[in-house]
Amino acid sequence: MTINLIAFDGDGIGPEIMEATLDVVHFLNQELDLDILISKDLVGLKSLDKNGVTITPQIIENSKQVDGIILGPVDQTLRFDGYEL
Repeated sequence: MTINLIAFDGDGIGPEIMEATLDVVHFLNQELDLDILISKDLVGLKSLDKNGVTITPQIIENSKQVDGIILGPVDQTLRFDGYEL
């Protein structure tokens, strides 16, 4: 049985944390023959820059279709007219 996961790097140190986390998941997947499939997508400030929102309706729908979610830290920085608060 395939285990479908979706991973979101998040913001700030999130990509570094996610890289280490996925290294462990990939190792366990290989060593224990777990049949894990991982897709990645954007949330947080990177999604805000690309999509105008921190999480899109499509991401929410995609997240409902998988067996698990791995979420990195997400920033709470506010942006207003190009300024960060």
